[in-house]
Amino acid sequence: MKISDPFNRMSSKQEAEYKALKEHMENNGIDSKEKVEEMQKQSTKSTHALAFVVVVACLVIALIWPAWAGVAGVLGGLLVLMLFTTMFKANRLIKRYIQENL
Repeated sequence: MKISDPFNRMSSKQEAEYKALKEHMENNGIDSKEKVEEMQKQSTKSTHALAFVVVVACLVIALIWPAWAGVAGVLGGLLVLMLFTTMFKANRLIKRYIQENL
């Protein structure tokens, strides 16, 4: 039992996420390190592109409706934070997949 995770909720959630990723990889025939790394690069590239779109949309909203600039900035910032958090979590799971299976 850990102080940071006393009821083992986070580690069981992370294990379920890893099992889902592993099943997805196996079902889609991603069986080499090169394919996994290519998928990881594509995922990172897509995340950056989507973050760019969110930032541009927030800037357009701020220019069109200046009164909503603060709201758009906060919501856009939260969305970008969520995107990059998800990307880093996925990259961590992919690195684990490479270490354990390839």
